[in-house]
Amino acid sequence: MVHLLLLALMAASQPVGPGGPDLFIRAGRVHLGTGEVLEAAVIQVRDGRIVAVGKDVVIAPGATVYDLSAYVVMPGMVDGVSYAGIPGGRTANEEGREHTPSLRVAGALDGRAPELARQLRAGVTSLVVHPGSRNVIGGVACHVKVRGTEGALRVADDAVALRITLGTDPATGQGRSGRSAGYMNRRPQSRMATIYEVREQLQRALNYRVRRSADDTVAANADYETILLALDGKIAVHWQARTEKDIHAVLRVGKEFGLKRNVILEAYEADKCSSELAKAKTPVLVGPLFHPQYGG
Repeated sequence: MVHLLLLALMAASQPVGPGGPDLFIRAGRVHLGTGEVLEAAVIQVRDGRIVAVGKDVVIAPGATVYDLSAYVVMPGMVDGVSYAGIPGGRTANEEGREHTPSLRVAGALDGRAPELARQLRAGVTSLVVHPGSRNVIGGVACHVKVRGTEGALRVADDAVALRITLGTDPATGQGRSGRSAGYMNRRPQSRMATIYEVREQLQRALNYRVRRSADDTVAANADYETILLALDGKIAVHWQARTEKDIHAVLRVGKEFGLKRNVILEAYEADKCSSELAKAKTPVLVGPLFHPQYGG
């Protein structure tokens, strides 16, 4: 049986401080992450970072050496759609409003949440942590590095992407059970209204920019400023769009507002519109998978 060891976990768990001695790992097989595979290679780690990998790496006399010749070594994996470290997980939103663009999820992370340690044990060392999917525009996702045996985290980038959710998630539970939703209920209450809400907020942000440029007494608005970062391509837009119809909506809205850095999450039916996605140069992440019929 081939064993799997996460190199990033091994290196990051060492107590060696800056300027300490290098450590070396003898590995039976090394996957470099580029498609290249090395047999019987040596990995050199300095200050918690890999500085050399190869068959000709010279092990310094007296250095610490881990003999993993029976193991396969690979880089840590990346989870591009994670809710680890957020109390409430994928349903965690400030639901007093349909949109909370300026909410940065990095400020709510629990660095000692047990799921982070579980992620690390499973081989995940880098995560994009998102706000939940109950708001149409849920906030700003962050990039997190997980290190050490306890899964301690480090925020590598607190503003990776603006999170927008299409489908039924933002509309779920808005009406009273057994009754039609009315004006007393929070919007959106349908898939159609969800897409309307996205368009409205994008257009309001553009209108806000025009007003601010014409009148310096117009008060700053953190939500619109965040949306403008996405419209200007300074941060990406991560869309949750599971079905073919929602994926097409992303492409239409993205083209309408000139959004250049779109990524579609949980794109279960991306295969049904692969040519359109390729033409728009829009990448997708298929997982994580939910059922029945995608929940959206």
